[in-house]
Amino acid sequence: MLQKRILVIEEQDEVFTLVKELFNDKSLYDIILCDTDFAHIKEAMNDIPDIILINCEEHIEIYKRIVGDNTLFMIPVIAMSSKFKNIDILRSISTGINSYIVKPVDKNYLYYTIKNYINLIYSNRTVSSLTGLPGNIQITNELQRRTLKRMGFYVLYIDLDNFKAYNDTYGFLKGDEVIKLAADIIVASVSEFGDKGDFVGHIRWR
Repeated sequence: MLQKRILVIEEQDEVFTLVKELFNDKSLYDIILCDTDFAHIKEAMNDIPDIILINCEEHIEIYKRIVGDNTLFMIPVIAMSSKFKNIDILRSISTGINSYIVKPVDKNYLYYTIKNYINLIYSNRTVSSLTGLPGNIQITNELQRRTLKRMGFYVLYIDLDNFKAYNDTYGFLKGDEVIKLAADIIVASVSEFGDKGDFVGHIRWR
């Protein structure tokens, strides 16, 4: 099972220590501490985290710098602050931050907030029940990871022509068989002729 990466951004290690205590199974969770220096944050983001915690009064500015122009940013972000007025909370949430926790932090509330976000995003990342291949979010994250690490890579997009006509003629069950066969052929080909680290995913259209 892949480790879930939790990135904690703060100057002190108060939340980092708490999160390490709450998620202490190292085989399941990788807890990463980073200070608020954006160069360090940028480096920490190279290994795409599953969730980000920002324990800093300047969390909005940090969040905006992390997201930049990325309108498809899919990593849940939790901000923590001692400010408890509605206007501060609404200002944070309206920028795109997913959750706002007022300090002092209740550790049970923090635990279930993090766990629920991780469960939610992993349920959205579940592999295709049809092909068993990683889905859209994993594909996006893999492309981001390789781009951030300045890795050279090629993208091969494979589509089945006239597939709707086939489905309409022979039915969805036969169509599913064609998709599974295509996936099996692609995976086998990449395994035999590709390089170590090659990635195969299944784009699902909505």
